[in-house]
Order: sequence, then structure tokens, then C-alpha cells
Amino acid sequence: MKKIYYTLTLLFSFSLLKADLISVSDADLGDGTYNWTADNEYQLDGLVYLEAGGRLNIEAGTVIKALAVPTTGDNTSALIITRGAQIFATGTANSPIIFTA
Repeated sequence: MKKIYYTLTLLFSFSLLKADLISVSDADLGDGTYNWTADNEYQLDGLVYLEAGGRLNIEAGTVIKALAVPTTGDNTSALIITRGAQIFATGTANSPIIFTA
């Protein structure tokens, strides 16, 4: 009985750790500094541009999903790093950065 209780407690604890979903559109990035962390999940809504002078830091273990049918009027979703912008994204074997749809 204790084993079942501990298993259910552990499963409930992990469900509380679920990442927040953050929707990102072109209006959300510009030429500032942005930090995407592994405790959130990022959803690209349309074409998202990081402008010249911008810096995007993506933490190991972060998940970035492209929205299949964007609400922005674009016919696809993508992260675009323009000339003069910088992206810093270093995943590891145990905590890869995942871009998916």
C-alpha cells in the first residue's frame, strides 16, 4: 500500500512541474535580449524575427514548437535570426534543445 501511495505522490509532483506554454509571435521579439528557459515551452505563432541587435539565449532542455496553423495570417511558423542578431543555444546530450512542430 505504501508503494502505491509513494508512486501516486511522485506522479502528482511531476505533474506540477509541467512547463508553462508561452506563445511567441513577431510582435514579441525585436532588438532586445530574451531568455528562453527550460521550465517553459515556447510556441512560435507565425514568422518570428529576432531583429539586428537582438540577443536570444536558449537554455539547455528548452522545447520550442512551431504552430502548424498560425493565428498571425502567416502560412507557416519559424524563428528567423536576422543579420546582426545573435542566438546562444547550447544543449547537452541529457538536456537537448528541441525544435519541433
